[in-house]
Amino acid sequence: VLEQEFFVTNNGKYAVNVEVKNRRKVIADILEIADREATLEPGQKHTFKVRLAPQKEMQCPELRRRSARGDELELVVREAKTGDLVQTNLPPIAVTFRAMFNSFTVSPPRGLNFAPVRIGDTSSHEFELYNDGMFRFEWYLFDPSKPRAEGLEKREAAEGKVDEKGKGGGKGGKDAKDGKESKTEMVVGPFKISPAEGSLNPKESRKVE
Repeated sequence: VLEQEFFVTNNGKYAVNVEVKNRRKVIADILEIADREATLEPGQKHTFKVRLAPQKEMQCPELRRRSARGDELELVVREAKTGDLVQTNLPPIAVTFRAMFNSFTVSPPRGLNFAPVRIGDTSSHEFELYNDGMFRFEWYLFDPSKPRAEGLEKREAAEGKVDEKGKGGGKGGKDAKDGKESKTEMVVGPFKISPAEGSLNPKESRKVE
């Protein structure tokens, strides 16, 4: 969810009612305006907060529209006493955004083939995580044979987010203000994996052994 804000000031001599309206229904479900109506006395200022929460890849203005402008919001001003419309001669409020999912690549894409390994010997292979998207993300590996909830609970306990009884701020973990110890490796059956978690900025890669 992203949030932007703008403000409107009544520079006139009389009280007015202001309202922000969506001009197009296509973004009405993903664009939320807090306190979209307000009454302003002379010299009074009101701040409008606009929250954007897209649920799919999309952009505004749309490429297929004839106009390249994102005139999505309209400011309506009326006299507080009479309700008469005030001609402000202000252009519509442009809204521009591009919502998209992040993207990453795992190489090699078809897994790791250790081939026959003699008992007692050790064989090592690597795979690489590459963030080819536009956003930073955190990643971690988990044992698929264990329930996901159990894996998350153990991970949070290791980070100090919950104690042994499942309550926050336990004695065994570190507080977020003191920093946290990253999980450098994990063991799943006969396999040891390092590192088991981390974060990647755009265009960064990380090798996992």
